[in-house]
Amino acid sequence: MRQTQISIVRLIPVLLAAMTAFAGEVPISSLAEGAAVRSQYVEAGASDGTDYLFVWVDERTGGAERRATRVTRDGVVLDREGIRLPFVGYRNSVVWTGSSYLIVWGETYPSTIRGLRIDRDGKIIDGPRTLKADAYPMSVLANGSQVVIAYHGHQEPYGPFDKRALFLDDGAEIVADVQLDTDAVGGTTNIAWNGSHFAAVWVDDPEPHEPGYAVEAIRFDVTGALDPAPRQLLAGVSSSYVATPSLASDGTGFVMITRAADDRQAAYRLSSDLATMGLAQLLPALNYELLPQLNISSPVLWNGSHYLILGHDGQAITAVRLNREGRPVGTDVVENTTGAGTLANPVAAMNGHDLLVAWTGRFSADPEIGSDVFGTVVSASTLDPRSRTLLSVGAQQQRRPLVASGGTNLLAVWQEGVALYGRRLALDGSPLDEVPLRLAERGTPSAVVFNGSDYIVVWPQTVSYSVKALKTVRVPRDGPLRADGGTTLADAVPVAAASDGVATLLLWTKENVLYAGRINGDGSLSGEVALTNPEAEAGIGAAAISAGNGEFLVAWEENRLHDMIACPPILTSTIRGTRVSPDLVTLDASGFDIAVAGHDERSPAVTWNGHDWLVVWSAYTGDPSYTMELRGRHVSRAGVAEGAVEGVFITTEAHLPAVTWDGSHYFLTWHETYATKARAGYLTALGRPVASETRLENVILDWSPLAAVPIRPGLAAAAYSRTTSEALYGDVSRAFLNFLNLTPRRRAVR
Repeated sequence: MRQTQISIVRLIPVLLAAMTAFAGEVPISSLAEGAAVRSQYVEAGASDGTDYLFVWVDERTGGAERRATRVTRDGVVLDREGIRLPFVGYRNSVVWTGSSYLIVWGETYPSTIRGLRIDRDGKIIDGPRTLKADAYPMSVLANGSQVVIAYHGHQEPYGPFDKRALFLDDGAEIVADVQLDTDAVGGTTNIAWNGSHFAAVWVDDPEPHEPGYAVEAIRFDVTGALDPAPRQLLAGVSSSYVATPSLASDGTGFVMITRAADDRQAAYRLSSDLATMGLAQLLPALNYELLPQLNISSPVLWNGSHYLILGHDGQAITAVRLNREGRPVGTDVVENTTGAGTLANPVAAMNGHDLLVAWTGRFSADPEIGSDVFGTVVSASTLDPRSRTLLSVGAQQQRRPLVASGGTNLLAVWQEGVALYGRRLALDGSPLDEVPLRLAERGTPSAVVFNGSDYIVVWPQTVSYSVKALKTVRVPRDGPLRADGGTTLADAVPVAAASDGVATLLLWTKENVLYAGRINGDGSLSGEVALTNPEAEAGIGAAAISAGNGEFLVAWEENRLHDMIACPPILTSTIRGTRVSPDLVTLDASGFDIAVAGHDERSPAVTWNGHDWLVVWSAYTGDPSYTMELRGRHVSRAGVAEGAVEGVFITTEAHLPAVTWDGSHYFLTWHETYATKARAGYLTALGRPVASETRLENVILDWSPLAAVPIRPGLAAAAYSRTTSEALYGDVSRAFLNFLNLTPRRRAVR
């Protein structure tokens, strides 16, 4: 007895130190680089004669931002996260001016040519700024000493316009403004430089709304037009669109590539003075992206011996070699998917020795996985591809964390990128495992629970937006971090799980029916019972489960069409419940009402306090702003919902609640209505005010409750993801644990 007393006395300082060590927010895992989330698309590229810069569309924040990435001649990405650009428009072009990269785009209301400069070190020098007002760019070209922008003059919003060429110096200042055509009605102008002068080509529409067309061209330099008027190169009759030609030069003459009325791509040789034109040379049947100098895709390039044009068929990118006459003399595959997925939109830049071909690719048959931007270094002379590099690098977004307590440690699971990860943490949040464990290549956690000896993780397995199965796996509390056991249940959507340390039950829905099944010690499932009526004309929404008194209480959201006729129809949402035994016997066969007072009671959460259950939910108050209140009601061991049917008011401005019992208090979390803020607090008894309320800023809702587990009386750990600004990555979503005391000394998140 004395020895026991001495041991307890010695432990007191240790316990006190542990109790005071809990404070504030800790990240669950470090950030990892990988493919940027959502979809990315390449737009434009250029070389400074050694290295490269590409501009791409970035959708990771949900919008359509633009970023730039510098890449060395060997394909090494210099800007891991990309250079975030101030607002730039669509259809961007980028060229090397001789001293900096110049990005050019057009704004339509009012028509304006805009530009932004970036130096070799990736620093934005100036811009966005206006390069020319009352104008819209058609194509951009740099020849090493001059930048030329072919544009349409737009003093008036409709009707004929001037076709012009704007000359800029290496600082993007105007040197000359040359008129190419007046009273024009044609389309996009493309330009090329042959070493002595420029040429411009475009498609003219002499009779609007009539099926005739003509391809015209003119020569010019910084002093003005070299021809008295544009000359007609081609004419025809077509009721379909005829693509604007692309143009390139071998240093003497030119090659023009366009699509005729029969949709076949053809190349034509043009003399230096544009006086003669060769016969049409049909190109291989590929998808060629024209309008190159405005960088919808790659330009036609001259590599010293051949013209090169890139095409694709969705599975491979092919470089087509043309001789000086424009005749195809060979094809080379420079990139392919080698399996599932697609690639498209190649954009090439040449540094004099090699090409860097940037392209948009997706190496998966799953349409939910977004596209990324890749770069492939290709020898300009042999067209031999040497390396592939991911250009749209990003920090992987961490979302939807869940946490469970095994008494001596915690298991946190979360989605990172598209994969599912898990990691064990000490009770102060410090990592016990050096690196997280990847539990699934693709997955968002639905539940994590401790069964008395191990953790069980549950998630949905999805393909092409449809849930195909639920998955379970076992993760040990102690020993090496690993995943084993588990099961797969087809055509089921996992909802929630709970354990009393002996029995563990899992909830799922299938064909609008809520089921419960028992999870064995190895993570497999045994048996199932339907908790709702398959014949009932009711929709099953969110559900929750809690263990207590050797039984389980399940509460769910039940939706029915309102009796009155309305358009759109009005749904009546109520909360119902039933008790279930560990042997999957429903103790309340027809279920019972928990919240049926109004037309909108949603998102139930349940916990056991040692004597009875507490069910909390969000209830619509009836005001025009659709504010949700947090309400609660006790359910006895006998399965009787106590008190009034409308429940007891807890707090306002609340939805998606979660609740747990820490041994002496209820720990509550909820989202503020229509906000990116969450709140947490303690409740000593139903009917009393929430104490120690704390606001958590910038929380990412994801339409799921904010998970929390008790650590000891007066202390709980809440898991969530929020947006944080990182020095290397910028704004990114990270997963955190927040250890919240009953009487916090300071706000957990500032």
